[in-house]
Amino acid sequence: MTGTDAAPVHRCAFHTGRAQAGAVTAELCRRALAAGSPVVAHVDDGVRALLPARVAGAVAFAPQEALVETPLAALADAWADHLGRAPAGVVTVVCQQPFSLAPDLGHWRTAEETTTALVAERPLAVTCLVDTEEGPPERLALARGVHPVLWVDGTDVPNPDLRLRAGPPRTGGVLVADRLLDPRAAAENRRWWHACLTAAGLDRTRREELVLVLHEAVGTVAALDGGPGGLRVRITRDGAEVACEVHARGGCPLLPPHAVPDDRRLLMLWLAEKVSPAVSLAVLPSGTGSRIVVRALDPDRA
Repeated sequence: MTGTDAAPVHRCAFHTGRAQAGAVTAELCRRALAAGSPVVAHVDDGVRALLPARVAGAVAFAPQEALVETPLAALADAWADHLGRAPAGVVTVVCQQPFSLAPDLGHWRTAEETTTALVAERPLAVTCLVDTEEGPPERLALARGVHPVLWVDGTDVPNPDLRLRAGPPRTGGVLVADRLLDPRAAAENRRWWHACLTAAGLDRTRREELVLVLHEAVGTVAALDGGPGGLRVRITRDGAEVACEVHARGGCPLLPPHAVPDDRRLLMLWLAEKVSPAVSLAVLPSGTGSRIVVRALDPDRA
């Protein structure tokens, strides 16, 4: 989110005290609502009381306890349901974790890594509010180490201190394919994509849109990695949605939907998503590299 854009993301917003938490939450809500994104807020009563005077729009408030008591996959499904049958978009979620209910930092590390994986598979923009005045230093260090993106002065920036373990846990779905592709074999790759996506049950329209974006994702990763070596791709299906990952050995910049990328190597991938309304795109860290996740949306939501 680099202005008024709402895009899939898992970010941390550091703040100092309740008043600043309210200000950050209000700004996130205003921008999301302006972009047509539904908003769900798991915040305490103090922050909630600050919002009506600052936010002109409907915010769905939810209990903080749900962040501990409800399995994250089920919670993410409930968040995504706020889209209903609206045009493709994302649901903005703002969270204040109730550390008093689960003081073990290991619990929150797993939760944050799971959330990163969920954002790759569902239309969610999740912001975790972290108060620098509360909790031990270890809690702040954890927050700094597990969020792919930081909210800094109203802008998303990649987190330079991200320290994921071997990779965020997968969150379900049936594996359709996992192989290396030669980025130079474009025609063969397209045939393979079509065969896999047909086997996954995608209709022709969604299949063609997905292949268009995947072709550009493979070319983009090859250009960023600086060589023609084989690229790992992975396809999974979860219900009516299909997610395809293209893995990069190095980092890939974020691609907010309405900000033209400065790096020209990213332009065709960015444009491909614009002309593919049934497809969503997210860039996420993966170990020491990154992965471009291209998702064919559920036709009931696309």
